[in-house]
Amino acid sequence: MEIVIDGVVDTRENPISADDFLDKFIEWIEENHWYFGGTVREYNENEED
Repeated sequence: MEIVIDGVVDTRENPISADDFLDKFIEWIEENHWYFGGTVREYNENEED
């Protein structure tokens, strides 16, 4: 089975850079013997979909 993730993680209460978030996210993925293929970037509230 594959799962698509499409959303925003709100880190205002506990700020973290996109790079640090990705490191933690990949660590969690690998701990569960999963694979992540995609991108992670900082959200810009002014960008259009």
